[in-house]
Amino acid sequence: MIQIICVSRGLLNIEASNITPIQTRSAMQVDHHPLSTEFPQFKEVIHTLKLGNAHFAKLFNEYDETDKAVNRAENGKEHLGDAALEDLKKLRISLKDQLFHMLQSKAGT
Repeated sequence: MIQIICVSRGLLNIEASNITPIQTRSAMQVDHHPLSTEFPQFKEVIHTLKLGNAHFAKLFNEYDETDKAVNRAENGKEHLGDAALEDLKKLRISLKDQLFHMLQSKAGT
Protein backbone atom coordinates (compact mmCIF):
# COMPACT_ATOMS: atom_id res chain seq x y z
CA MET A 1 0.00 0.00 0.00
CA ILE A 2 1.23 3.49 -0.88
CA GLN A 3 0.10 6.67 0.84
CA ILE A 4 0.02 9.89 -1.13
CA ILE A 5 -0.86 13.35 0.09
CA CYS A 6 -3.17 15.10 -2.33
CA VAL A 7 -3.92 18.74 -1.53
CA SER A 8 -7.48 18.65 -2.81
CA ARG A 9 -8.48 15.22 -1.45
CA GLY A 10 -6.32 14.67 1.65
CA LEU A 11 -4.26 11.56 2.36
CA LEU A 12 -4.99 8.70 -0.01
CA ASN A 13 -4.31 4.95 0.15
CA ILE A 14 -3.52 3.37 -3.17
CA GLU A 15 -3.93 -0.37 -3.60
CA ALA A 16 -3.88 -1.57 -7.18
CA SER A 17 -6.33 0.84 -8.83
CA ASN A 18 -8.43 1.44 -5.71
CA ILE A 19 -7.99 4.99 -4.35
CA THR A 20 -9.79 5.86 -1.14
CA PRO A 21 -9.44 9.00 0.97
CA ILE A 22 -8.53 8.18 4.58
CA GLN A 23 -7.95 11.64 6.00
CA THR A 24 -8.73 15.14 4.84
CA ARG A 25 -6.11 17.77 5.53
CA SER A 26 -7.28 21.31 6.15
CA ALA A 27 -5.11 24.34 5.57
CA MET A 28 -3.70 25.55 8.85
CA GLN A 29 -4.27 29.22 9.58
CA VAL A 30 -1.44 30.79 11.57
CA ASP A 31 -2.58 33.43 14.04
CA HIS A 32 -1.40 37.00 14.41
CA HIS A 33 0.37 37.66 17.74
CA PRO A 34 -0.54 41.19 18.87
CA LEU A 35 1.37 42.35 21.94
CA SER A 36 -1.82 42.80 23.98
CA THR A 37 -2.66 39.12 23.37
CA GLU A 38 0.88 37.97 24.15
CA PHE A 39 0.95 39.96 27.41
CA PRO A 40 -2.67 40.49 28.52
CA GLN A 41 -1.50 41.34 32.04
CA PHE A 42 0.17 44.48 30.62
CA LYS A 43 -2.72 45.73 28.50
CA GLU A 44 -3.03 49.06 30.35
CA VAL A 45 0.75 49.53 30.55
CA ILE A 46 1.02 48.93 26.79
CA HIS A 47 -1.54 51.67 26.16
CA THR A 48 0.20 54.09 28.53
CA LEU A 49 3.65 53.49 27.04
CA LYS A 50 2.40 53.76 23.45
CA LEU A 51 1.09 57.24 24.26
CA GLY A 52 3.91 58.46 26.49
CA ASN A 53 7.12 56.81 25.35
CA ALA A 54 8.28 57.42 21.77
CA HIS A 55 10.88 54.62 21.88
CA PHE A 56 8.30 52.09 23.09
CA ALA A 57 5.82 53.27 20.44
CA LYS A 58 8.49 52.83 17.71
CA LEU A 59 9.36 49.31 18.90
CA PHE A 60 5.68 48.47 19.27
CA ASN A 61 4.95 49.51 15.67
CA GLU A 62 8.00 47.63 14.39
CA TYR A 63 6.90 44.51 16.31
CA ASP A 64 3.37 44.79 14.93
CA GLU A 65 4.56 45.18 11.32
CA THR A 66 7.05 42.32 11.69
CA ASP A 67 4.40 40.06 13.20
CA LYS A 68 2.02 40.85 10.35
CA ALA A 69 4.77 40.07 7.80
CA VAL A 70 5.48 36.71 9.47
CA ASN A 71 1.75 35.97 9.51
CA ARG A 72 1.36 36.79 5.80
CA ALA A 73 4.32 34.57 4.91
CA GLU A 74 3.18 31.65 7.06
CA ASN A 75 -0.34 31.81 5.64
CA GLY A 76 0.92 31.88 2.04
CA LYS A 77 -0.15 35.43 1.24
CA GLU A 78 3.47 36.45 0.63
CA HIS A 79 6.28 34.21 -0.50
CA LEU A 80 9.51 34.36 1.46
CA GLY A 81 12.47 32.03 1.46
CA ASP A 82 13.09 29.98 4.58
CA ALA A 83 16.06 32.12 5.62
CA ALA A 84 14.10 35.37 5.20
CA LEU A 85 11.19 34.01 7.24
CA GLU A 86 13.55 32.83 9.99
CA ASP A 87 15.18 36.28 10.06
CA LEU A 88 11.74 37.90 10.45
CA LYS A 89 10.87 35.51 13.28
CA LYS A 90 14.17 36.29 15.04
CA LEU A 91 13.49 40.01 14.69
CA ARG A 92 9.97 39.53 16.11
CA ILE A 93 11.38 37.65 19.11
CA SER A 94 14.01 40.31 19.72
CA LEU A 95 11.44 43.11 19.57
CA LYS A 96 9.05 41.19 21.81
CA ASP A 97 11.84 40.67 24.35
CA GLN A 98 12.74 44.38 24.36
CA LEU A 99 9.10 45.38 24.73
CA PHE A 100 8.57 42.87 27.53
CA HIS A 101 11.50 44.30 29.51
CA MET A 102 10.11 47.80 29.08
CA LEU A 103 6.67 46.62 30.21
CA GLN A 104 8.13 44.90 33.27
CA SER A 105 10.11 48.03 34.19
CA LYS A 106 7.08 50.29 33.86
CA ALA A 107 4.78 47.91 35.74
CA GLY A 108 7.29 47.62 38.56
CA THR A 109 7.40 51.37 39.15
